[in-house]
Amino acid sequence: MPPLSLWKGVAVKTNDYKFIDRVVAEEYRVGGTEFYIHKLLGVNDQSGATDTSISVNLDATGSNDPTLTIQDALNMENRDRKYDPDVYSLKGHYQISDTEFNLSQFGLFLSNNTIFITFHLNNMVDKLGRKLMSGDVIEILHQRDDLVLGAPAAISKYYVIEEGTRPAEGYSPTWWPHMWRVKCNPITDSQEFRDILSQPLLDASGDPVPAIDGSGGIATLGDILSTRPAENQISDAIVAEAQAQVPFRYFQSQHFYILPEQSPNVVGDGLADIWTGDGIPPNGSKPVNSGTGWPSNPLYGDYYLRTDYNPPQLFQWSNGGIWTRIQTAFRNTWQPANQTLVSFINNTTITTLSDGTTMPEQQNLRTAIKPQLDPDII
Repeated sequence: MPPLSLWKGVAVKTNDYKFIDRVVAEEYRVGGTEFYIHKLLGVNDQSGATDTSISVNLDATGSNDPTLTIQDALNMENRDRKYDPDVYSLKGHYQISDTEFNLSQFGLFLSNNTIFITFHLNNMVDKLGRKLMSGDVIEILHQRDDLVLGAPAAISKYYVIEEGTRPAEGYSPTWWPHMWRVKCNPITDSQEFRDILSQPLLDASGDPVPAIDGSGGIATLGDILSTRPAENQISDAIVAEAQAQVPFRYFQSQHFYILPEQSPNVVGDGLADIWTGDGIPPNGSKPVNSGTGWPSNPLYGDYYLRTDYNPPQLFQWSNGGIWTRIQTAFRNTWQPANQTLVSFINNTTITTLSDGTTMPEQQNLRTAIKPQLDPDII
């Protein structure tokens, strides 16, 4: 009589394994909750993209394997992800926990944003054709909320899979796995999930929901899931209030009276007008004109603001027939950067090359410096 053993070799899955697998599958069918799977297919067609120099397609056999396409080899990421328009249904288990705040750090952080979901391995492969992988999106139906204030339709919870593995509890006495566990985090309103968030929103009867903004269009899933519009409005309100409270840089000195024989730099001479220079004549005695060239036939005492200087310079016509610099208009609109950095960030100059073509001076670093792939790796 041969010795008893539940392990029958590497390539042999015995009836013991099949029996246990059917029992595990039945437990998921009866006791599991339903999940909708948005299957990752790869990357959207990049033929119309402005820059495809760093895209890599390792799929030489045409297998349509999403793991063989790298949209951006420089950052090693796929931003324009393509998802299957057909949604798959799977039963799974996960541990439900209360929402708690972690006060051990500065600020408030939810301590249970990450969830772990287990699925029956063979059922998953039979339906999807592969195991769940990083990038797939899971819609949790039983967390669907139909009582959200102001929402035109019910809202489900969407999670993106970060990684998948075989859990220790999924192995049977035959030493074969029966479960697949995935680690998930909530999706965000980002470029990666545009395929999902741009889907039209449907009501309970299956009809499209009108756009929330009253534009006459159709509302999308991102309209109710995304917090970006509210965050943008909050940010714009903060910036508007900051500009109203502190509209200009440095000190305001226009309300001070300056004796005619004194320098308009009320703090002193030299570079002192970096704190008080505003390009306005002292005491508001004469209106000031501005431009990029000197005016003709100026009169004695006339002020003129040269706006082609950076920053602008205020000059006065003297008896000697010369324009004398009075002050530098440092008191311009406030920007959260120094003067040189502001001019660099807000550079809108168009450069004309020697062959007559034009291009903006403001360029992305990835456009100016092209990464090269190592052919030995590819």
